[in-house]
Amino acid sequence: MTGTAAGVGTAAQDVAQLHATLRFATAVAVAFVLGEFAQWTPPFMAAVLVSAVLGNLPMRPPLKLGVVLVLVMAVAASYAFLIAVYLRGTPWCCSVSSACRCSWLST
Repeated sequence: MTGTAAGVGTAAQDVAQLHATLRFATAVAVAFVLGEFAQWTPPFMAAVLVSAVLGNLPMRPPLKLGVVLVLVMAVAASYAFLIAVYLRGTPWCCSVSSACRCSWLST
């Protein structure tokens, strides 16, 4: 390789790294602004989730993969919410409390 070819490869690599950094920073900033705008109690949690997901991906995801990833996370969150709603009335406190008032556990 000549010196000019190595310089071109390094410049292209620097531009690609700059673009990846700007994509990451933009996604985290947009997630934080969205959390603030929606007045979520911990507004930074969306930004933390975005940084964890984007930081662990080995490549830049194409649009189709990004949509599938968002849908999978939405289904998982909905499943957790439905389980919490379904189990809301169960007396789990009886197993950790000595003063149990559950008629079916009393002897």
